[in-house]
Amino acid sequence: MNRTSCISLVVVAMAPMLAAFSFTAVVKTSVAQGSSPAAQKFPFSEGLQEMPVPEHLRGFEELFGSADRGRLLLESGRLSCLMCHTVTPGESSFAPNLLDLRHRLSLEQIVTSIFEPSREFAAGYRSVDVLTEDGRRVSGIVDEEASDETYLVIETATGRKTIARQGIVWLSEPQSDMPTGQADDLTPQEFADLIAFLLSLDSAA
Repeated sequence: MNRTSCISLVVVAMAPMLAAFSFTAVVKTSVAQGSSPAAQKFPFSEGLQEMPVPEHLRGFEELFGSADRGRLLLESGRLSCLMCHTVTPGESSFAPNLLDLRHRLSLEQIVTSIFEPSREFAAGYRSVDVLTEDGRRVSGIVDEEASDETYLVIETATGRKTIARQGIVWLSEPQSDMPTGQADDLTPQEFADLIAFLLSLDSAA
């Protein structure tokens, strides 16, 4: 075997290690500079199988998501997230600000909330429909702090309503105003990019 052939075999053998070193170096450099890496792979726990991920998006967790592409996807209008949420510091919105999402929810909770938004609620965003014995129907968001065992306080489109619990004849199951099907038209790569963008947000940045 000549010298050129030996060098070629060594390069081929070391290629996986060089690639791994290169990616690790990029991530470490980005963190050291205080910025998010351009792409990241998601360290899911064993709870992945319990998440309600549609069949057409299965495998997204094996991809490298790009926060930059995820931001462009969110801003493109293909998803309606920004109609209710915001990613701007100090800006009020109908739904929770996404800036501190990664500090409030685990990676699994973020993914699950996209497909089953009514499974868990952010504080102050639990919507209900109420029918009272005098025929009134009230729909809105429950004020958890003001409500107690005697009264249910609901923020409606026309103002705050206080309803005596003993006068309620029907109360809907708590539900989220966030629509389902947001990711129905996404590819696994696009969904990976979206999650990468959500994880890159930080209110302290």
